[in-house]
Amino acid sequence: MDEASLMNLLTTAPPMAAFAGYLFYQNLGNVKRFDALMEKQDVREQDLRSRYDKVISDLQREKSDIKDEANNTKASLAIRIEGIDKQLDEMEKKFDRLIQTVDKIQEKLTELRVSRGE
Repeated sequence: MDEASLMNLLTTAPPMAAFAGYLFYQNLGNVKRFDALMEKQDVREQDLRSRYDKVISDLQREKSDIKDEANNTKASLAIRIEGIDKQLDEMEKKFDRLIQTVDKIQEKLTELRVSRGE
């Protein structure tokens, strides 16, 4: 290196070094701020995710409860319908017996009318 180049380097290097130091310091600050923002964003995202998961689990639990209630109601109605069906069968048998009894009474009345001569 010649003397002119060395003198040029010595006179121009300190301001550039100071600027390079400033840029380095500025970059470190920006990195710290960016990391803080990313951490804050991660916290927000985690909060949203946990709220979302809670809402989903609440909806699934509600859906399950509604399904269970519907199944219970369905089973209850099936039991009641079976009871009504049995009652209808019993009523049908009683009506059949009543009709037979009425038929017998009519036959007896007819026999009585015939035997009296009416």
